[in-house]
Amino acid sequence: MIMLMANINDTWQDITAYTGAYSRADNIRALGMSFDFKLLSNPLDRNAKGRELPIGTKLTLFSDGEQIFSGIVVSYERSSLSEYTYKSYDYGFYLNKSEALIQFNDISASAAIQKLCGENGIPVGAVADISANVRKIYNGSKISDIIRDLITMGENETGKKYRLEVRENKLFIEEYADLIVDAYYQPAAGSGFNPADVPGSFQSTYSIEEMATRVLIASSCEKNATIRATAEDSEAVTKYGLLTSVEKIDDKNNSQAMNIAKKKLKELNKIKRSFKITLFGDDAVRSGRILVFNQPDINLVGAFLVRNCVHRYDGFNHIMELELELEV
Repeated sequence: MIMLMANINDTWQDITAYTGAYSRADNIRALGMSFDFKLLSNPLDRNAKGRELPIGTKLTLFSDGEQIFSGIVVSYERSSLSEYTYKSYDYGFYLNKSEALIQFNDISASAAIQKLCGENGIPVGAVADISANVRKIYNGSKISDIIRDLITMGENETGKKYRLEVRENKLFIEEYADLIVDAYYQPAAGSGFNPADVPGSFQSTYSIEEMATRVLIASSCEKNATIRATAEDSEAVTKYGLLTSVEKIDDKNNSQAMNIAKKKLKELNKIKRSFKITLFGDDAVRSGRILVFNQPDINLVGAFLVRNCVHRYDGFNHIMELELELEV
């Protein structure tokens, strides 16, 4: 059961009865989750007037008693006398909008993230151990961009992938390997199944448009555009042609240049397989999670990264629309 609560005049109130068309969405390329819904408030009906919510209203969405969204109203549209459409975001909204001035001197990326959050009052749930050494000044950069840059440093050095997200108003940075979801859908008490076993409508795409068969690592210094390392797959060049990607690094990362080149080649030297699929919903699924499929009839077999996730709630129905990418 879905329940939407709003903080109205410093009192939490249940507004489920006059709201609907709930939609929760997040994307792996963006920090934060959005939540859209419709609200009915009719100025001509004394029993249904004055329900509209001001911008900045705090919201909490529950599913079967568990909190699945917490955030604030950032905008709304009025499309008729009585219908309002609201857009809200979780507290990743503030990290995307706020800027910082900060300097790091020879500390690990994870320590840098902790320092950044501490100085800007950002509650932290967990930060993975990211050992890359950081010596850098950020002057007026958005906080979310600083964190992404620090994560990229760690990924280039270790080859691991990390997921940045906000949950329950706290920042979490975790390895993808820890984010495999065994999805479950329960239409009624005593019955349930893994939605990945019952796929709905789908669309699959195969492309080499983003492929690279050679990676060049260059100095980021514009006065000295020196190639620091090269990684190439000769068999892929023969088969698909020479497709070159140039990556720039700071001079302090020169010792890691070959590792970065090999990692980037592994990431880009492949046919991109992406899927759009509709499944029965599980609130544990969101972007950055990994779902395992075994559907050979539609060539959907293996571990897939959820790149985009939209949950839709309509009465007792709950579906999710996913964009997937093969993770191996």
